[in-house]
Amino acid sequence: AYIDTSRARRQGCEFSRNRHGLWQVDAIPVEFVLNLRDGFQHQISAGGIPVYYGPDGPELALIQVRRRGKCTWELAKGKLELGETPAECACRELREEMGVPDMVFEDVEQIGTVRFGFLAPDGTPRLKTLHTFLLGTPVRVDTFAPAEGESIVQVDWFSPRDAAKVVSHRSLRPLMRKVRRLLTGSTSTSAWVTSSGE
Repeated sequence: AYIDTSRARRQGCEFSRNRHGLWQVDAIPVEFVLNLRDGFQHQISAGGIPVYYGPDGPELALIQVRRRGKCTWELAKGKLELGETPAECACRELREEMGVPDMVFEDVEQIGTVRFGFLAPDGTPRLKTLHTFLLGTPVRVDTFAPAEGESIVQVDWFSPRDAAKVVSHRSLRPLMRKVRRLLTGSTSTSAWVTSSGE
């Protein structure tokens, strides 16, 4: 079963971790079991974060998206097209949404998979599986043409620390903390670049 835990918690369902490390709940209304609702679909997506290794350390490019009058910083992402791998989708979506069709990626490293439930504009439930990648780029692009049709208002570069702070979507916070550790932790970024590749 795919449970929309965020909405369930807001409606008073209490989850606890059992001795095996799994989350459990005594009872949950059927409305929060996504795959039991009419119109349920599983959406496979991929997204990525460009990384430029400059003289002052790694920098990450993020998009700012306007939804319902509110702007949030996110990573570029979208649905897989027929015959497309997650890595290919991440590269394509990043170029399209940031408006940088010629951006070069020398290293593509998968960093994790995020799953979360949401309601489509027509109210039908979705489970999104998002494959995420770090994409090393040799050039710090400074001119972007954000995809306004996708409600993207700007693109900017951030340090790993600042990127982890500005990305506020609950499902992406653990991923951004992982990215920060990968790029600023005990493992050097040069080791990451050497070991990665597509």
